[in-house]
Amino acid sequence: MRVIEEQMIAAIHACNASGAMKNLGNTQVYRDSQTGNTCVRLHANLIAIIKSHEIDVTLAYWGTPTTRSRVNAILGEFAEGRHYFSQSKGEQMFNGVPTTCHAWHTVARAHVRTQGGAQ
Repeated sequence: MRVIEEQMIAAIHACNASGAMKNLGNTQVYRDSQTGNTCVRLHANLIAIIKSHEIDVTLAYWGTPTTRSRVNAILGEFAEGRHYFSQSKGEQMFNGVPTTCHAWHTVARAHVRTQGGAQ
């Protein structure tokens, strides 16, 4: 995992606990004031909504290695089970199944973990 992604995960945990907003270069973590959900933006594009029992993720029309890496880091930390974006022969995949860059995918959220993965 990249350093920026480790910082992003820490910021998500902090946001979940206190609502603190964090800007990390091209990545922003904040709490939506209307829903209370934690949101992650990459280059101002919403890529993840972390809710109490599920996570919504998208590539936000940008099927780039950076976007996939950020979303995969979120899924690796917060999703129940293994979920991931990849690319095969130029085609975007979610869990090994073809998808589009603008599709949203919803997965169950794992039991709440403290930072570092301990339960």
